[in-house]
Parts: sequence; C-alpha cells; structure tokens
Amino acid sequence: MIKKILLILGTLLMLSSLTGCLKTINLSDRAIVQAIGIDYDEDKYKLSIQIFSPEGSGGQTAIDTSKQNSKVITTEGKTIGEAMSKADLKQGKKIFYGHNRLIILGESSAKKGLENVISFFNTDAQSKSDVGMLVVKGDANEILNAKITQGILPAETIEKIVRNAEDTGQSFQVRFYDVAKNYKSTTNSVSIPVIKLEDAEDNSGEKKEEESASSEKSEGDSKVISMDGISVFLDGRLKTYIDQENTRAIQILLQKFKSSVVVSESDSIGTSSVEIFKSQIKINPRIKNGDMSVDIIVKTDGIVKEIVVPEDREVPVFEYKDIEDSLEDVIKDEIDNVLYLTLKENNIDIFNFMDRIKQKYPSYWKDNRDDIGNIISNLGYNVKIDVNIDRTGLQIKDK
Repeated sequence: MIKKILLILGTLLMLSSLTGCLKTINLSDRAIVQAIGIDYDEDKYKLSIQIFSPEGSGGQTAIDTSKQNSKVITTEGKTIGEAMSKADLKQGKKIFYGHNRLIILGESSAKKGLENVISFFNTDAQSKSDVGMLVVKGDANEILNAKITQGILPAETIEKIVRNAEDTGQSFQVRFYDVAKNYKSTTNSVSIPVIKLEDAEDNSGEKKEEESASSEKSEGDSKVISMDGISVFLDGRLKTYIDQENTRAIQILLQKFKSSVVVSESDSIGTSSVEIFKSQIKINPRIKNGDMSVDIIVKTDGIVKEIVVPEDREVPVFEYKDIEDSLEDVIKDEIDNVLYLTLKENNIDIFNFMDRIKQKYPSYWKDNRDDIGNIISNLGYNVKIDVNIDRTGLQIKDK
C-alpha cells in the first residue's frame, strides 16, 4: 500500500515538473491575425499582417460595422520567419496567427516560388493546414490595405467571396494542405484562385467619384474584391494565369464543381438559362496505337431557369433535347479550351492525369516518366458531355 502511495506521489511530482513549458499570454495582450500577405522585393520578403482591431465604442470587442475593424502591420526579412518575428516589435501585443484565415501571395512572391512559403507554414506550431490561399496579380499589400466595402472584417469578407464563387461555379477554394500536397505531386503542378480589387459602385451601378466622409470605410477610394481567374504553378513557381471565364471548366475537371448557370443558344428554342448541378466526371486513360489519351465523360443535371424567345417567333413546344444538346456543346467547348491551354500551350497537368496514367499503365510510366513533359504536351483527350434537364422554367418572349 505504501509503495502505491509513493508511486502516485512520485507520478504527481513528475507531472508538476512538466507544467509551465509555455508562457501564458492573456487574450488582451494578443494581436489576432486575420490574413497574411506575402510580397518579395529586393531580395526580401515583405509581409502585410492584417490583425483584428475592433473600432466600436462598447468595449474591447465591440465592432463598428461602418469601419474596417482591422489594421495592417508591415515587416520584412530575408526569410518569412525573420519577417514574422519582427511583427511583435511593431506594436505592443504578441502576434497570434493560429486563427489566420488567409495567405495571399503577391505576384512577386508567387514568381519567387512556393518552397519557402510551404516550409515556414508547414513547420510553424501556430499555423493551420486549412488556411485559405489566394494570389493577386499585383501586391498583396495593396489588397490588405484596401478599404473594402463589402463586409465588417476584410479577411472574412474575402473568405466568403471565394466560398460564394465556389458555390456558383466561378472559382474554388484552395487550402494550404492542397498546395503542399500538389507541390509534391507527380507533375508538381499547383492551381490557386486569383482575386483583384475593383472600384466600389453606388446603387445605380456607377463607380463612385465622390466619397462621403461619414465613415472611415467611405473615406478615400473604396474597393470591392472580385475573382480574377486561376494562377498555375509549375515546380513551385508561377507559370501562367487562366482567365476567369475558364474557371467553370477547371472546377468540373478538378471535381470541385457544385452548381452554375449556363446560357446557351438554340435555333429552335432561342436563348436559355439553365442551372446545372450534380456534376459527375469519369476520367479514363487509354493507349491506342502507341498514343496515350484520356477519355473524359461528364454527366450533369440541370433546371431551366428561363427561356427567351425572339418576338417574331412563336413559343415552341418545349423540347428538352434541344436545350440539352446546346448545353453539351457549350460545356464541351469550355473544357476543350481549358485542356488546350494547360496541356498544349503551357505543358502543365493541373488535373492529375499523370497520376491516373501511372496507376493504370505502370509499365508505360516506368519507360516514359523521365519524359513527362512530352507525355503531357502530346496527351490526347476525348470529351463527352451528358446533360439531363430535370424540369423547365418560365418561357419569356424577347421584346
């Protein structure tokens, strides 16, 4: 019995010696990071760190919806770690980025490469693997310092815009773990959404020329965030951009598609607007006469939202088949265009076709893997689209 008591006391004594390894920091003494922008210039990383800074008058956590509720700290260093370590010296609170929402890469840092970005955020104890990643064609600093009018917290607003774009087929979300995984994939190809700043518009849709001084948000040049296509990286460095109009096809091929409204033209029907959803895709590599190709079959359901018939034409008896055929042509053209841009023009495989080839034809892969660029550029593709209209919408004459 005495031995058991001594054992318990000894265990408690050992456990007590393990406490206090980390310094306790009160929440009021922390600067909560919302977004981190990374630029690169003159052989230095330049960080723009957006922190939560509520500007209401009702206490430390009160938020004023008419203001930005954030401030930006800028630091620089030869490495990201050095620049981050200097952030604490810029203001009186301890930087905490365990709740960081976004990492935004400026074009300069994107061209510098992903290696240092992945290395730092993959090993740092505070970093989350599910933080969102974005690219901007200019400077990340400009994005994080802009007076964004769309929401209460700028970083949260950007995050929601990307999420909404994914839901409507205009873009897709990319997390840090996606980038780290694809960076080490067979083809070392990574795709990250691009955002841009635009001038805010008034209620009439016209750009504001004079801003009201009634609130901080409306002082100066107010901006809004919008999607601006996709950035593509090869071997960790920015290779090219793909225009916004091609993002729906990229979503489908990456199997990230949720829904989108597609407009098509038919000689018998006129202009139709159809919401497509429930997209399913099958990608099957095959070798024929020594040539490698992929068969791509996309099946999707749709609901007709509206049909606009020219005024001089009678409203036809509704035919599903005409609209389905027209939609299939539109979607096929979009996918063919994206495949040409990526495989043929830029010699990149962001859709992981090479992994499928490697898995299905291991002998072929073993004999040709040292010439992967040639495989990509010569890869054939056969695209088939199958659209099924579930129900119709309202028919409207075009006056």
